[in-house]
Amino acid sequence: MKSVPQGSPAHTNYLPDELLLQVLAYVESFQQSDLAHFCLVSRQWYNIGIGSLYREPVLVGKAYDLFVRAICPSRNIHVKKSDLAGLVKVLDLSRIVHQGNKATTARLLNRTKPSLECFIAPQASFGVNCWAALSKCKNLRHLDLSLVFTTISFQELGHTVSQLPNLRRLYFPRCSTKDEDASGSAIAPWKWSEEMQHIQFSGKISGSIISSILNDSPHRPTKLTSLSFSHCAVLNHTDVLSTVSINAETLTHLVVRNVPFVQSGQLNTILEYVPCLKSLTMAVEFIDMSFGLPDDLDPDKKYDSKPLETLTLVTNQRTSGYGHGAFGADDLYLLVRARTLGRLRYLNLERAVGWSEEDREWAEQILTDLDSSNWKNRLWHYEPFKGKYEGWSWDDWMETVEGRRMAPRFRVLEHSYA
Repeated sequence: MKSVPQGSPAHTNYLPDELLLQVLAYVESFQQSDLAHFCLVSRQWYNIGIGSLYREPVLVGKAYDLFVRAICPSRNIHVKKSDLAGLVKVLDLSRIVHQGNKATTARLLNRTKPSLECFIAPQASFGVNCWAALSKCKNLRHLDLSLVFTTISFQELGHTVSQLPNLRRLYFPRCSTKDEDASGSAIAPWKWSEEMQHIQFSGKISGSIISSILNDSPHRPTKLTSLSFSHCAVLNHTDVLSTVSINAETLTHLVVRNVPFVQSGQLNTILEYVPCLKSLTMAVEFIDMSFGLPDDLDPDKKYDSKPLETLTLVTNQRTSGYGHGAFGADDLYLLVRARTLGRLRYLNLERAVGWSEEDREWAEQILTDLDSSNWKNRLWHYEPFKGKYEGWSWDDWMETVEGRRMAPRFRVLEHSYA
């Protein structure tokens, strides 16, 4: 630890770097303005805090204009570039609507490319001139284009993705996209990053396009664990099922909502297509009371439990999506009783789904009874506790810190947008 230099006045503002790092860890949980004030104390404080200030800047209002001036002080290529650009790891332009322009976005990408790991594109100021700069962000891990409403070519997007070796999460735009390139030829298979883990399909992407760029690609990602189909205007249930089945060996998380061409009950067999699924978010409009049930259902028979631990039920509507034949608490009880969902621990229900207060209370009780049974028999997540806590009831276990951490949870979601 550094000592205070001899001859320094008693009121010196010098503090050891180690102590300032502890202060910074506390300040980072506050607003961006607090970090800015931290950096203004002295040169030493500036050197300690400037990296945190620019790592993930909050860009809204005047802060965006000041950020652009700091990162891109001049359009003249002969002017020395700002050293601050190399500190930016997250460039979130989701709050920028009318302030920016496509040229500025391209310049920001070009200046921050050595360090950039996450990019969330703006609504209106992302265009063709951004692709070249984006493809040079070799450290990019997260690419979110979901807000972009200008027309995007799949060929250009695919060419960019193929040059991002560390990309792990990709969100397609919800806008309309070009199905073919300028010559009218079919879209070539994409070369995906070996690190790709999550893909969210949106917009007017068709099943044939998904087959071309992903399912039939010789460079299909081998670590893909999560897929999302959200606001897909032209996909049907066959497209969804074929895509998840081809990638079923690695998939553990799946989201399907706001896909208008999928009808009620058409995704009842989704758990059979993805045998390793641990988390499922599903619109109730796509399933019915037969969801997850085996063809030869015997209420007194115990079936092999699916690995599903988290089930989130949402609706595509803003009013109640619950009606005759819809999946309800009674159907959940049958799945748990038959142990098809014997590993279920977390149930999230969007309020707009329309379950009654009585159904919600029953669903919570179903989770509690299932977890109590699993604890008694030391099944699934309680298997490591075999031979331990002998004679302990489930209520006794819930009194411990570890028990409360592993407790089942039922939540009612006010809104669940995707």
